[in-house]
Amino acid sequence: MFKRVQSLVDSHEVVYQIADINDLVGSPNASEWFSRLIGRVPTDPNILARMGSLSAREGDDGQAFHYYLEAYRYYQVNMDVISWLGAYFVKNEVYDRAIQFFERASQIQPLEVRWQLMVASCHRRHGDYVQAKRLYEVVHRKYPENMECLRYLVHLCKDAGLVDEANEWFKKIKKLEQRQQEKTDDARSRDENEGIKHGGHAATGQRAVASVSARGGDMMEDELDEPRIAFSEAKPTNNDDDGEIDLPGI
Repeated sequence: MFKRVQSLVDSHEVVYQIADINDLVGSPNASEWFSRLIGRVPTDPNILARMGSLSAREGDDGQAFHYYLEAYRYYQVNMDVISWLGAYFVKNEVYDRAIQFFERASQIQPLEVRWQLMVASCHRRHGDYVQAKRLYEVVHRKYPENMECLRYLVHLCKDAGLVDEANEWFKKIKKLEQRQQEKTDDARSRDENEGIKHGGHAATGQRAVASVSARGGDMMEDELDEPRIAFSEAKPTNNDDDGEIDLPGI
């Protein structure tokens, strides 16, 4: 029996399941099991990423960086790994390295605007304002309704003394805010109209039912068909519808 149990523990799949369960329940033994697993499959990017995540949650950024970087070395399309490494370099102000990871993320998810904004943000933080401004302008052409991009353009132009250009970007912000407010007002108005419409019909129906109930109490048994006539006559008419009228900042 002992040999059978020992053979099961020697299985990579079994060790992974034990490590995974320990991680899910928040057991401190999770790291030990994943470490044991890495000793047997040292190049598995998923296991390395899990160890990186565990280390990060324990507050050991140095160890987390080691495991995440190893995970990226073996598998370069894991977005969780890429975004963590990019954020790590931003946190440590190593912006040229952060740019590499955010550019990689942008290649993998070209329609996700936040990676492009992060690249521009890294250039801005690094002091390369000309390149940052150029990248923000590129983002604006692709996503003209991205408010964050417009605000950075205003700040960059103001800091560079480009007052007229800053004012032009600011005007675009106000126009965008107005359009967004109009959309919100239109949606609210439609919702209110729908509520009035359905509420009006419901009130009319309730009045009709109340009328039938009041009359029904005075009826004899041979007059039971009459409430149906009264109910039919009390259906809402068209006149009842007169009332229808939110690093990327790290």
